[in-house]
Formats: sequence, C-alpha cells, structure tokens
Amino acid sequence: MALADVVMTSDARATPARHASAAFLGFTVLLFAPLATAQDRKVGSEFRVNNATVENQEQVSVAADSEGNFVVVWKSDHLSSEGEIFGRRYDSAGSALGDEFLVNSSPTGTQREPAVAAASNGAFVVVWNSPDNYGVVARRFSSSGASQGSEFVVGAPTDAPRYPAVAADSEGNFVVVWEVQNGVPGDPEPPGVVGQRFSSAGAALGDEFVLSSVTTGSQTHPAVGMSADGSFVVTWENL
Repeated sequence: MALADVVMTSDARATPARHASAAFLGFTVLLFAPLATAQDRKVGSEFRVNNATVENQEQVSVAADSEGNFVVVWKSDHLSSEGEIFGRRYDSAGSALGDEFLVNSSPTGTQREPAVAAASNGAFVVVWNSPDNYGVVARRFSSSGASQGSEFVVGAPTDAPRYPAVAADSEGNFVVVWEVQNGVPGDPEPPGVVGQRFSSAGAALGDEFVLSSVTTGSQTHPAVGMSADGSFVVTWENL
C-alpha cells in the first residue's frame, strides 16, 4: 500500500500524492483565501490533521460552516485493524478546536467510508458504512463538537449498502445517499442508488427513495450537494 498525504484544496476535494511506503499515515490541510481577495490564494502552509501516525489513516472528508470553520473526518486503523472513524474540528484560521475525537460509538466491527456535512451554524453530521453492525449509519454533533446522541441506522445491512454521501442545508436538515449492492426494486442488475432525507434533529423526513432509474448496468459511488434552502442534486456513476 502507498503512503498518501491528502491535501484539502478550496473546492474540498482530496488529492493524494503517493510515495512508496507501507501505509497511509496522515492527512494535511491547505487553506485558501477567497478568490476575490487574494492573488496568491494559499493561506499559510499545509498542516497535518491526524495525531496517530501508525497504521492506515485514509478515506478523508471535510465540511465547512458559513464562517469558514471546518471539520475533517477520516478512517483510522490505529485502534482496530477493522477501522474506526475519527474527526477533528478547526476554526477558519486553521487552528485546531480540541483534539481528534472518535466518531463511531460502536466499538466492534468494520467502520469505513466516512462523509461529513455541516450546517451554517457549525453543527455537523457524519455518515459512514458499518457493514458488520448496522449498514450505513449517521451521527450528529453540535457546533462545539458535542455528540447529539449515538449513531443511528440510515441504510439497513441487508441491502449491502456502500459509499454513503451526505449534504446539509443552512438549518442543518440533511440528505444521505448511498449505493445498495443488492439492488433496488425493478432493477435486475444491481447495484442501485437510494437516498433518505432527515431533519436537523435526525428525524427521517418521509421514506427512503430510489434515485437511479436506469436498470441496466451498475449505478454506484453517489455524491450529493444541497443548497441553503434544502434543494439538492445527486450524481453517480453508471457503469
């Protein structure tokens, strides 16, 4: 496996720079100023997010609030070879707001594929895949990083869910989308893509809904974006 330093750029995409080594050991962050106010957009140098530098540190996701404060989540293998989900909060200047913290409350089984979304006020929700326990799950946190209850099930493990993605509106209402490896109703060639909307309190808004209408080939690796008013758009690969 290769070592990858993950640099977060202004469009919030992770770009790994690979070097020969034994494991993914860390994440770095690079801040950018607004395009209209800086010719050189970088603000300072990149900095490492994770404390643990043993075993794999990988599968990173980041979200920011309206003030530019942000939270980074990732999968770490330093506590368990099956993986745990960690997070760390930062202010808009890139100063850490406390230490890294464990996101998942379940101490057993595989935890992987995290994604995070933030409301305008800094409250955030993390989703990930916990296939040995619950399937796709979510856990809510306040703007101070305090947990708002334990993780809760979004996609049942009987559907063999994978690759969850999440987006939130300005009030903290959010939508989760994910791949269902066992397929969706009326689709003879799984996997398919489904979604579920939630209030800012974590209550389901309606039922789970099917997104992919094409029934040939595989529909996989969804992504989602949500506007301030709660409108959202979902993309996925059609293979």
